[in-house]
Amino acid sequence: MLLVHSEKSVLLSCIDEIRKFLSENLWLTLHPKKIKLQLASKGFSFLGAYIKPFKAHLGRRSIGNFRDCVLQPLPNRQKQAQRVQSYIGLLGV
Repeated sequence: MLLVHSEKSVLLSCIDEIRKFLSENLWLTLHPKKIKLQLASKGFSFLGAYIKPFKAHLGRRSIGNFRDCVLQPLPNRQKQAQRVQSYIGLLGV
């Protein structure tokens, strides 16, 4: 989950509300080491990309997977074409 707000107090309040909802309704807890507050201007990793204000970069792992996809194609040409198109969509080419 990703929350963005200019006020740190609002984010802390949201975290408390989310923690309460998860505990009371789903019997789940938030892992304390997986909550991170930082300036959005620093950028952050999210779903295989590195997001910065006004720009997003594909993550290193996704780029490596695309390279493997091209260098080690699948025997099924249709599946290989779909695989390549998927990466091209991620790259925004």
